[in-house]
Amino acid sequence: MFASFQEPGQGICKLDVPEVEKEFLELSQKDSNGFSGSRTVFHILNHVEHDTWWCFKIKVAEHDPNGGKSRISSRWLQPSFYIAWSTIDDITLILGIDVPSAVQEIVKNAFDNGSIGQDDPYGWHEFLIRTISELYDFSFWKMRDLVREQVEKNRSTDATKFEMLHEVARHVILSNETLDVAMRTISAVQRIHQGYSRSMYDTCSRSKNPKFRQRQSDIELGLSGLQDLFYAKLARCGALRDRIGNEINLAFNLCSQSEAFMTKTIAVITLVLLPGSLVAAIFGMNLLDFSSADGLIVSDKFWIFVVLTIGLTVVTFGTWLVFLRTMKKLTPLSEEIRSTKGRHLERQSTLLQRLNRSKSGILASRV
Repeated sequence: MFASFQEPGQGICKLDVPEVEKEFLELSQKDSNGFSGSRTVFHILNHVEHDTWWCFKIKVAEHDPNGGKSRISSRWLQPSFYIAWSTIDDITLILGIDVPSAVQEIVKNAFDNGSIGQDDPYGWHEFLIRTISELYDFSFWKMRDLVREQVEKNRSTDATKFEMLHEVARHVILSNETLDVAMRTISAVQRIHQGYSRSMYDTCSRSKNPKFRQRQSDIELGLSGLQDLFYAKLARCGALRDRIGNEINLAFNLCSQSEAFMTKTIAVITLVLLPGSLVAAIFGMNLLDFSSADGLIVSDKFWIFVVLTIGLTVVTFGTWLVFLRTMKKLTPLSEEIRSTKGRHLERQSTLLQRLNRSKSGILASRV
């Protein structure tokens, strides 16, 4: 049975499910990151009713040309399952809420084919969680495409690019969060299964059957394998988060380099104009006479201004170039000095340690 709180006309109020825990219904309607729970009722004649429920949260983000400035559209998936099982008739009832249609088809086919046994509810737990894990794979590859196609292959220092970078990073961070919560949910399901197994061993006669014990052992191994699977997904998503972090740092560095080039250009222009400005200030611009009736009169000393301007410009640029070359030569020299000093200090430390050990040996022999 499937229902949805997200689609109109498919609310849980339309369904007759009085035995479903209110906690599950309330949490399924909320924006939950993930949850799990269980209820076990023991009846006379060793009959047991065991209900379990859990929810996973998946973030799906993909490239969308119509997705605003960031060109990204996103949506949330929140599939929740309630599994009811009883030893009276060995029937497993499953209620899925907000389950994607693709997952619904897989579950229906498994029900129709009888591929999952009805004598134990945790076979369905393992099957459903493994199916849900494919949604996390789908989410990851969509985000990987965002990082690879829209970020790593389209690097630029445009201001709108930074908005898109941070939007992608936000979605990746949220995916890491949901995967971390998913691992905790699986751990909770494992603990619930362990408690179920112990209670069945203590109260139910069927637990004496070796097949039942083997089945519980297989399910425990399957749940442990799922936890390892989700750990690998979390590590992969963490690597994606590091990749987008590197791209953000690279974008900032490229932008800083561009700004540094502009600053350097302004500095060079200033160097070119500064000597002339200085000489013009010294001479007070009295070398040109604009007030004469004969027109512009240039002083016979104007050549001094030209010579001093050119000379000071050459000296300024020469001093700057000499300074740059000197700094380049001093940089490896200073590194060599630091490394030599470090080796010298290391040798001194080694000699002191040997001296202390020898003194300790002498004192021990005297005692």
